[in-house]
Amino acid sequence: MKSRYFHPDRVNHVVSRLTPWFMGMVSVLFALVPFHAFLVIVAGAAWGHQLLFASWKEVLELLIITGVGIQAILQRDGAWLNRGANRALLIALAFGLLASCVGEGFGISWLAGVKITVLPILLFIFIQPLAKHFTDRRLLQVILIPAVVVAVLALLQFIFMPVAWLTSLGYNAQTILPFQGVHPGFNYARAFSTLGGPNQLGAFLILPAVWLLARSLSEIHRRQRLIAMLGFGIVASGLALSFSRSALLGLAAGLVMVVTLYLPTRWRWVILGLAAIAAWLGWLLVLDVVQSATNTALSSYFLRGTLSTTGIIGGDSGHIQAVMEGVRLVFMRPFGLGLGSAGPATFYRAQPFLTENWWIQMVLELGIPGLLALISGWILIGKHWLTHLDTMDQILFAAFFGLAVSGLFLHTFADSTLAITSFGLAGIIYGRHWSSRGRSEG
Repeated sequence: MKSRYFHPDRVNHVVSRLTPWFMGMVSVLFALVPFHAFLVIVAGAAWGHQLLFASWKEVLELLIITGVGIQAILQRDGAWLNRGANRALLIALAFGLLASCVGEGFGISWLAGVKITVLPILLFIFIQPLAKHFTDRRLLQVILIPAVVVAVLALLQFIFMPVAWLTSLGYNAQTILPFQGVHPGFNYARAFSTLGGPNQLGAFLILPAVWLLARSLSEIHRRQRLIAMLGFGIVASGLALSFSRSALLGLAAGLVMVVTLYLPTRWRWVILGLAAIAAWLGWLLVLDVVQSATNTALSSYFLRGTLSTTGIIGGDSGHIQAVMEGVRLVFMRPFGLGLGSAGPATFYRAQPFLTENWWIQMVLELGIPGLLALISGWILIGKHWLTHLDTMDQILFAAFFGLAVSGLFLHTFADSTLAITSFGLAGIIYGRHWSSRGRSEG
């Protein structure tokens, strides 16, 4: 019986028939997830059951993860799971589960934590066997082009600001506010396009901005370089109109890194050193602008609040207090509080707890051992990209560097759109160089 139903030829035939379906699911997930918030709001306003519509992306993630896992079992080939980065990430998730057992336990916020933290990492791991089926052209079609469309819509939203139209579609205080100003003293609207908010838009556009800049530097034909540069201008403008300072810092870091990777090796440390000096001087300039001209448009862009003799009063004060509270909890509970204990997942609790820092969120969810395992995984992935260093490797290395910087000031990867796109694409690029002859790779 076993030889009849699990014969290698029969298994390979089944796998070959199912693989195109999984590829289609991945393509649909990538292409539609940037429009997730818009589609859910419109569908929820028209037919109700908004939570049901909102679950479509998690359903696809689970189908992809489960389907590839079953294929690996049938083929008796799960060797890619032993890659160093994959082991490190699975260990990090195991520490998160352990922290949940000894920390705040299991509940609705824990399920939200699984959705936000666990599923994207599992997607990164289980999408790798499909990597050889995704060419650069296909990735451009299903990821980069939708991102440019999102940026164009952000520009149109800022210029025309159809607040009444958005309200008619279902945007409101219970879903997403149709008008989100920078702050009361600087009453410009922040663009959020089809995403869940301005900060989410800004962080999401870091990856396509880096991607387009890299294409403008690497394309052979002048026409393609100009198209890529035009796309970069559109995406960077959409990011700027989100008024997300963390996204701007992440973009700057990512752009410096991608330019550095295209330079000869002897110049890289020089450019990185100059970039560090420029960042320090820029920080001093921002402080000077904020402190000396608190009523100008430039200072209002950088500061969310007002300065006083005792410090900052307003939104930025809350950000600082949230970070300090998060750090205090880390020292109190070094082994973590469990999944869903910090970040947007806590909106399902009576008292939400935002640390305003993705890294602190990870420490509280996974514990210090889990964070170290997560960082180890990132280092191994980065080392792999730097070793192979084709165009997409460079793009992902630079983009994740920028996103890591952005995560110092925002719950960057807590947004499902960004997490699915970035971790899914990273898994494909990381999985491309894997083969049965290369199982010793990290």
